[in-house]
Amino acid sequence: MPRDSSLSRGFSVVTWASRLVDVKQKFGLSDGELGMLLLLPPAAQLAMMGVSGWLVRRFGSMRVARVAAILLPLLLPMLGTASSIWTLGCLMFLFGMATNLSNIAANTQGLQVERIYGKSIMASFHGWWSIGGTCAILFSMMMVHCGNGLQDNFIAAWVICLVIYALIFRNLLPQDSVAKTSMAHAEATRQWNAFLVLVGLVCFGALGCEGSLNNWVTPYFQSEIAPPEHLLRIGYFAYMLAATCCRFAADFLVRKWGNFKTIRFAGVMIFAGLSLIIA
Repeated sequence: MPRDSSLSRGFSVVTWASRLVDVKQKFGLSDGELGMLLLLPPAAQLAMMGVSGWLVRRFGSMRVARVAAILLPLLLPMLGTASSIWTLGCLMFLFGMATNLSNIAANTQGLQVERIYGKSIMASFHGWWSIGGTCAILFSMMMVHCGNGLQDNFIAAWVICLVIYALIFRNLLPQDSVAKTSMAHAEATRQWNAFLVLVGLVCFGALGCEGSLNNWVTPYFQSEIAPPEHLLRIGYFAYMLAATCCRFAADFLVRKWGNFKTIRFAGVMIFAGLSLIIA
């Protein structure tokens, strides 16, 4: 099911993000140099967006999701063995491409399931992504506490994702359905350019905040809070746990309040959270 695919994706991506402080130390990077490297995965995702959509349309989301579910965690051990900045940068770019390929395929699967249910359940699939991320942080904290290095953590995460894949790959929906849309409705939709730009700006702001916390909360704890090494990721864990709870609540809120009120409420929560962090 798409929820299990989300679990594996969340575990892979957050395993990488949770060990960024170790990557920074390994290569002796400054904050600015790390920030430049962290531009590569989202740039790759942007470059891959059209390609991923074409692949899903051409081969179906089930096939693409199966390939991506193997490719994404496979890159973790490779990232752990990178010996130069250039190798690391290339692998980070590939990791971003694999992330986008996995996201497009899995979200397409989730959309099909949502159509079958006939109600908003997409946020719950993202909640399963967050559960995978929460487990990845706890696993990384355990690996650090036991004295395991970056490579050991990444190899173990790869094996765990392969086990998840073996359990779920037969349960994906075999065929994508296409919603029937009238030509008049399609033409009216294309005229909502200003509204689409507004939605895009909301997504840009939300994902910008999410990306900042995913990538920088652990380095921030290291430089400013300075907890013991095995508790370095406790802030990231708190963030991911809160995201998990809210994602599972989001579908209920959308059905109760509607999209607009839920977005406004989320915006207030984001502003309040960032204000507390800065304070």
